[in-house]
Amino acid sequence: VEDASARISDESWLPALGLMYDITPQMKVRASWSKTIARPTFRELAPVATEEFIFGDEFIGNPDLTMSKITNYDLRWEWFPRLGSVLAASVFYKDIQDPIELLSFAAGNRSFIQPVNFEQGRLLGYEFEGRAAPRWAGGVSFGLNLTLLDSEVDVPLSEQESLSAFGLDEETRRLQGQPEYVGNINMTYDHEPSGFSFGLFYTVVGETLATGAARGSEDGVPNVFNESLANMNASLTKRFGEHCSLTLKGKNLTRDLKGSVYRTPRGEEETKTQRDTAGRISLSFGYTW
Repeated sequence: VEDASARISDESWLPALGLMYDITPQMKVRASWSKTIARPTFRELAPVATEEFIFGDEFIGNPDLTMSKITNYDLRWEWFPRLGSVLAASVFYKDIQDPIELLSFAAGNRSFIQPVNFEQGRLLGYEFEGRAAPRWAGGVSFGLNLTLLDSEVDVPLSEQESLSAFGLDEETRRLQGQPEYVGNINMTYDHEPSGFSFGLFYTVVGETLATGAARGSEDGVPNVFNESLANMNASLTKRFGEHCSLTLKGKNLTRDLKGSVYRTPRGEEETKTQRDTAGRISLSFGYTW
């Protein structure tokens, strides 16, 4: 029973400090420093194997996982030229102790994924945000957000030595689960007299490390990257009086292919998966009181 159990006990102080300075009544600078933690999920801790629904990778929990401890630094400039409008730029940095990384390996003609703790990781990000509701647009507002990420994790020496025979060793690589960039553009329209509102949202997520390289029973499995993916959603709502509404929603209207590739440190690639993504149309009636 003890071999099939997982337990984490940890006491951590999580201090935070924030400062704000008004350059003008419409312009501010914010700075913050904080310490946070990231807990393993139940599935990551559970010492059992569960098969992925798509493509059949088996996920094996790791009861030896520990919590990640993160030191955060944030600096943000923002300007509010008028009500409903904002222009902002941010830079943030995270120093991560014991980050939880997913590794993929093969054994006995089966593919496995397992979470492990690496020693140290870092994340540097830049974010740009704009939102405007011009008077001349008559109820139309526009939004734009772009985040650029540069992440790095130190690969343990034991992993480097294990992968060197297959040419897959590297001292550092990207943090698992952190895309190169995330961008979104949106437009909304609200016409109060008629009760109509409309929203259009376009999001693109850059290439993301899905699992890191690891050695199996016979050979090594390279890093697996999820390719960039775009998505468009739309919604149209008609309100009837104070209580009733009818909403038509469309999700994933672009229906991009979702793919992943194996990639070696030398840049050699081979397709791992590729599949269609489903769009969805829904119609709902709402009543509030």
